[in-house]
Amino acid sequence: MPLSRRRRVFVILLAIVLALGIGGFLARDALFFTFVYTGSRADWELMQLRRQVANGDAPKSDESVRERCVEIANANPGSRAEVSACLFVAMQWPETAGADLAYDKLLQAAKNVGVDDWSRSLNDTCPDGRLNGGWERWRRLFTLLIERVRQNSDHPLAAGLLCKAAVATFPDTDAESAPPELHEIAELIRENYATSPDLANFCEVVGNLGESVSWSQPFEPHVRHILDVNQDRFVRCSAHFALASIVRSGGFERQTEARRLYEEFLERFDGETDYHAKGIEQHYRQATQRVLETIRLHGLGAPALTTVGVDLEGRPMSLADYHGKVVLLSFWATWCGPCMKAIPHEKELLERFDSEQFAIVGVNGDRKPTVAIQAALEHGMSWRSFQDEKECGASIANDWHIAGWPTYYLLDVEGIIARRWQGWPSPTELNEAIRGSIDSNEEPSTPFHEREGIITP
Repeated sequence: MPLSRRRRVFVILLAIVLALGIGGFLARDALFFTFVYTGSRADWELMQLRRQVANGDAPKSDESVRERCVEIANANPGSRAEVSACLFVAMQWPETAGADLAYDKLLQAAKNVGVDDWSRSLNDTCPDGRLNGGWERWRRLFTLLIERVRQNSDHPLAAGLLCKAAVATFPDTDAESAPPELHEIAELIRENYATSPDLANFCEVVGNLGESVSWSQPFEPHVRHILDVNQDRFVRCSAHFALASIVRSGGFERQTEARRLYEEFLERFDGETDYHAKGIEQHYRQATQRVLETIRLHGLGAPALTTVGVDLEGRPMSLADYHGKVVLLSFWATWCGPCMKAIPHEKELLERFDSEQFAIVGVNGDRKPTVAIQAALEHGMSWRSFQDEKECGASIANDWHIAGWPTYYLLDVEGIIARRWQGWPSPTELNEAIRGSIDSNEEPSTPFHEREGIITP
């Protein structure tokens, strides 16, 4: 065959291959819809609209997307597509009149759309379970969905839908208590679904993702029951981690038990088993190791770490200067929204308690002290703060093993750690803790190191 002819054949074959490749690439979505996707054509279109918005590829005016979602909802009443479309509008554009109309449609759909379609719609629209607009906005809807589960308690996706409702009810760290809906969900799970393989998210919620908070304590029996009967590794891993966190929030008397639970977690979940949640198990192991180190060095009942440095204006200061007072040690920074939000509450504490008995000491994480000084002036912060970074390049926050900002330690008059919170605690809990520490100093008591259950380094 002449060389020129071979070249022509080669070019033709290459063009065919390229054409097939380009065609396959352009048709990949159609092929996926035809052979893989299990939803309706309306569900498929909604998925494309969500993808366009997420990628920034939607039209300049989002109104056309919202209008199309409304059309899909109206054309598919009582279906997964209707629920998904309304959820998307209410989630993506919560401040619009369209969102209010979509929410009203969702309330009606909660009464006649099945558990299966609701579960899949929530997976499609908000896979992480978090809903824009806050819990109060969505409360009526999830009350109806909980009732829907009651009516269809044998549905295979019922437990998963309850877990999505639990994520939606996730209380703030500083909440006084969990909403009653979360308690209702917990009771339903304990009674009907404790063996389900879909409970990991529920355990994460009631364990507050591993951060000890007082509102989680009523859920201890539910988590213990799940551990007793559930055989799924991921659920057991999540439940054990949550239980250790809940017990840790129980005060001085339960710190030894908490430490034992964390140690048992490391023994039972090695992070080496190859399964779908291996990465999360490894993350929990790392968090557990940090908690155990914190308990060892800064656990309840341990003496506060010797802390010396300079204040925001460069003057020497020491935590020991406050010996004889109950101290709230506050790790804060101007770049931390919750830290700044807590300042008015901190000022109220100083007004409520006698300055001879109580003080606030800050540790500021801003790189430039001038930024913190300006914020302190603007917000009326009368208490002194350490500069976090020390001359040697070390950090006070690292010395105290601070994992998140803000973090607070309550120290008694002897400099012993009485309480610890990550995030601003509820006002009632904080007031009671401070008052308890002050009152305990005014009457004879058992020496701290002799109290039952107290951990010392």
